[in-house]
Amino acid sequence: MEETYVVERIKELLEKNGWSVYKLSQKCGLPTTTLYNMFERETVPGIATLLKIVQGFGMTMAQFFTEDEYPDLTERQRILLESFNCLDEERKCRLEAYLEGLRYSAR
Repeated sequence: MEETYVVERIKELLEKNGWSVYKLSQKCGLPTTTLYNMFERETVPGIATLLKIVQGFGMTMAQFFTEDEYPDLTERQRILLESFNCLDEERKCRLEAYLEGLRYSAR
């Protein structure tokens, strides 16, 4: 694995999610200056910092370092999860309630 992999992967996830560095900062609880310095110097963050970043993206470390973000899912499940991840918190809650209602009514 190349030394720049971690920083490049974070940039890739920012682009994929349509997030700014500021939004990532808000999601992971790190100062924007920490993130900007990491990008400018292309320095690999420490484990604790990387863990906060990864959790900010709503991922596990395993998902971060795996090419396939959801290796155990079918294509259909992957599409649903990616769609869910694009929603804001209010819509996620609404969808969860709707799905729970569907599951309950199917019994």
